[in-house]
Amino acid sequence: MKHNWEYKRLGDVCDFERGVTYTKSDENQEPTSVVILRSNNINLSNSVLNLDNLKYLREDFELKDNKTLKKNSILICMSNGSIEHVGKTAFIDKDSNYGFGGFMGLIKPFGEIPKYIYYVFKSSIFSNFLSNLNRGANIRNLQFSKLEKLLIPVPPREVQEQIVSELDTITEGIAALREQVADLDRLAQTLFYETFGDPISNPKGWPVMKLGEVCNLKAGKAISAKDLTENKSSGLYPCYGGNGIRGFIDRKSHSGNYSIIGRQGALCGNVSLAQGDFYATEHAIVVTPTIESNFIWMYTVLKELNLNRYAKGAAQPGISVGVLNEIDIPVPPLSLQQRFAEQIEAIEAMKATLATQIADAQTLLDSRMDHWFN
Repeated sequence: MKHNWEYKRLGDVCDFERGVTYTKSDENQEPTSVVILRSNNINLSNSVLNLDNLKYLREDFELKDNKTLKKNSILICMSNGSIEHVGKTAFIDKDSNYGFGGFMGLIKPFGEIPKYIYYVFKSSIFSNFLSNLNRGANIRNLQFSKLEKLLIPVPPREVQEQIVSELDTITEGIAALREQVADLDRLAQTLFYETFGDPISNPKGWPVMKLGEVCNLKAGKAISAKDLTENKSSGLYPCYGGNGIRGFIDRKSHSGNYSIIGRQGALCGNVSLAQGDFYATEHAIVVTPTIESNFIWMYTVLKELNLNRYAKGAAQPGISVGVLNEIDIPVPPLSLQQRFAEQIEAIEAMKATLATQIADAQTLLDSRMDHWFN
């Protein structure tokens, strides 16, 4: 550390609370006042709470006060089947009645500025700590008995305030830019529904065809994980596995504009867009129009069809080409599809500008985090 700051053990500046345990019989399918947050409720990309998929317990379940979210605390994932989720955090800026599950924990700073401690968790100090724990093994359980021994820098309080103010300003700027992107996505969806109506109920009475009549659907080919690399370089092609690009490979299976449908697992029915040369794995279904249609319209209508509702299987849901072939799809005039595509292309151009601004702001944030914590 290039700053001459004091170091303290995390356990000397924070208390810890493990989440609530419950059984299957405690769960409730319908919403109740007893809400439990789990790992999926922390967004992996921006470390904010995501309240779209909540777990509800029966109304008479006793949720103790110390198992609910408290202002100026840090919610952390302590255990997960996926190693990338272990240790992800979200800062809690207000009290709430939301509980947190047994695989989660609540870090409660005292004595130091809580938001400063949160930024320590976002720094290389914590990521290096996790890497050292994982050396030689895939650790999917984080124990507070080990976490409390983490040595963290503790600058004077006025410096903590300066760090928090600076990093908050950059982080809030990035969040504002991302919200603009979300607004543009909502605009694109509004334009679709205003132009074509709901593709399931088809209120505008467009001609209906089977998806298999409009498109050719074909599953991708198996590939070994060792054949993939994270580094994009000359001669390598993006590899789609049902949830966008999952890496790069030295071969291609398609060239052009296509929609990709996730075929298996939690991302079954997910729709992404592929353009140019790429490879598709067995977890992806490649969609090629067989009638004259605009590929942007086709991609959008596939997203709005909520294809995951056709998935079968509980433990490992899957969706087959045969099932997709029989789905009814409205087919509006090509001129209307093209007009919609032009509107979407204009929106995508604005999103690309915002993406550049987000990348620049993220670079600045990384630089300042490096300055303070590396």
